[in-house]
Amino acid sequence: MFWKIALGLGVFGLILSVIFIIIAVRAFYASTNPNTEDIAFGGLLISIILLVFSFLLAAVSAIFVLRNSKKEWDAKNLK
Repeated sequence: MFWKIALGLGVFGLILSVIFIIIAVRAFYASTNPNTEDIAFGGLLISIILLVFSFLLAAVSAIFVLRNSKKEWDAKNLK
């Protein structure tokens, strides 16, 4: 159950980070104020870090969820 929750959080993080990247890029190019550009650039960096960690979390938890599902399927069908 833990890995299914982790998989859901990883996918949610992927979706959220893509949305934040789009917002940060649009804010970066839409503004001429240097302070706003700095904030948008910081948001872009944080979003990319979130994207990487969410992808790793989703990949690892997907492996464990699939492995557990295969064990349950084998136990049910090989009797």
